[in-house]
Amino acid sequence: MPEAPLPPGALPLRALAGGRAAAGRPAWLDAATFALMRRAARASGPQGDAVTAARDVVAARHPALPAALLTEAARLAVSACGWDAP
Repeated sequence: MPEAPLPPGALPLRALAGGRAAAGRPAWLDAATFALMRRAARASGPQGDAVTAARDVVAARHPALPAALLTEAARLAVSACGWDAP
């Protein structure tokens, strides 16, 4: 059974690794990965599937994380592009 996605904003931005959140990036996610996620989302365009593109990037770098966590990070990356994430 697939995991239910977390509602947008469900992740605390300053949690998990005890790091600092910046520009909508979850604290557990490094800035380089978040930048790659934003780049992938922009490349897909606002009409493409930006969330899936960004999620593929974070899933490749953090394959052990739960699907809901990856999807929420992808939605944050899409939002950082100035687009509404579904």
